Amino acid sequence: MLNRLQFHLDFDFFRLDSVSEKSIPNPLPRKDVNEVPQPPKDNLKILCSCSSPCGEYFAFADDHKQLTVWSWKDLSLVKQWNLLRRANSIIFDNESKSVLAADKSGDVFKLDLASENEAEGKCLLGHFSMLLDLTMSRCGKFILTSDRDEKIRVSHYPNAYNIHNYCLGHTDFVSSIVLSPINDNVLISGSGDGTIRSWNYLKGQENDQVLVGKSADLKIMDDGHEEEVKENDPKMQKNPWPAILTVKAAKSDTGSAMIAVTVEE
Repeated sequence: MLNRLQFHLDFDFFRLDSVSEKSIPNPLPRKDVNEVPQPPKDNLKILCSCSSPCGEYFAFADDHKQLTVWSWKDLSLVKQWNLLRRANSIIFDNESKSVLAADKSGDVFKLDLASENEAEGKCLLGHFSMLLDLTMSRCGKFILTSDRDEKIRVSHYPNAYNIHNYCLGHTDFVSSIVLSPINDNVLISGSGDGTIRSWNYLKGQENDQVLVGKSADLKIMDDGHEEEVKENDPKMQKNPWPAILTVKAAKSDTGSAMIAVTVEE
């Protein structure tokens, strides 16, 4: 049950400080020459990152619309690509041979580490709205994506045009999705509606949900004055609970699942 899981509302993200700004390469020459000029390298921002399952690589996507893969061993640059659009989320596939990038236009691109001629990757799938997160099943047969329009889509991999099903129930954007660390068939999602939900993603069925703000006894700001949120308050015309921004999951020493969430201020 989700309401028995441990919440860490001040979850601190891991940051790799060993790679300095000077180590990040200049963007590759672009084919889309009519685009707005890229911001100066000094102002480069990392938008998302991931580590490979094999433990050998990590990857960054930045606001120059480039994706870089690095070696953990000596922090050397392994691969660099230009993306068509800025990525909101990136992951390695289960074999650590490719990087999958979900962008703001709703597309997922696959970029192979071994390819020499691949400039911008192969488009695997597309949503009608902005993609916010993606992950892959541990069996490697499915890719799961979440978007701004409340949907979680389960697609076959690598033939992602073949949709397995949808997980529907959130009432706002689905910001983050992560597999349960103790059950391979369970997906956990966080949303702008303030809830985290547990799904049997193979069946598209919701197992459980928790309203995080209520469970953690959070408070909201109303006209500059802090007030406790009251359930079913008729004065509240929209969801008053803070949106879920990220969800992370890990297995505890006792074998249970722990969930860490960050919420909107």
